[in-house]
Amino acid sequence: MTADLIDEATPAPARTYGVGTAERRGLEAALDELRRARFDLPLIIGGREVRSHVTSSIRPPHDHAATLGRFHVASPADVESAIGAAESAAVDWKRRSSQARVEPFLRAAEMISSGSWRDRLIAATMLELSKTAAQADGDVAEVADFLVANAANAKAPEGVQPIDTPGVDNRVDYRPLEGFVFAVSPFNFASMNNLAFGPALLGNTVVWKPAESATLVAHLSLQLLREAGLPDGVVNLITGSGPAIGGVALPHPHLSAVHFTGSTQTFRHIWGEVGANIARYRDYPRIVGRPVARTMC
Repeated sequence: MTADLIDEATPAPARTYGVGTAERRGLEAALDELRRARFDLPLIIGGREVRSHVTSSIRPPHDHAATLGRFHVASPADVESAIGAAESAAVDWKRRSSQARVEPFLRAAEMISSGSWRDRLIAATMLELSKTAAQADGDVAEVADFLVANAANAKAPEGVQPIDTPGVDNRVDYRPLEGFVFAVSPFNFASMNNLAFGPALLGNTVVWKPAESATLVAHLSLQLLREAGLPDGVVNLITGSGPAIGGVALPHPHLSAVHFTGSTQTFRHIWGEVGANIARYRDYPRIVGRPVARTMC
């Protein structure tokens, strides 16, 4: 898939996984592979695998006795290192053309639509996020749809330009932010990795903190993007507790934006931290969030 085909893209078709079908056999093989893998998931900082040796188990919500492996928990120094890696990667990444930045994301969408990555991500979504095959299939198809939609949305503003006057050419250039984006994604959708990937496609570099109960899906999603050609350091994956990671990232002087989906309580805390530290930032951080209130019914 290339940038000139964005406008012709259609949503990834759903699968049925009927008994005896090739789709079902492929998914069953992917489920078996992930159950046997015993993952040891490192932090991904500037393309390097970093193991803190403080770990937490990856457990399916529907089977507390089972484990898929473990993930490493970031220290404050690891978070600082990830911010540094994001800033180093920004030097090259923000200078690339919008078409060059779009390419790895469109390639990743194609890899989901036509390769084994779809089965692998669906299997991870079923095991770690406790979804049925149909639910996970729709979720992962939406991952590909977001990647393509992001590319189309990034392309659209380039055609919206001010009016020229006789002898004067007017043009608006869209620039990435000056610092790093802190992306915080929730536990319940693989497609919410878009919180990290959307800002990156626009030329920003990202420190991504997924929910602790969605670390495997996050790691595999980033692995897919890296295989598709995303440069090291554009997205840095930091796993661990929100208060510990946010305690370093939110007051950092080079914070340029927060991209968040989660609870209202957490979003209010993030907003309060940014407000309390407003005098120390070199820019005014943008806060983009979708807080979800928890109600009883």
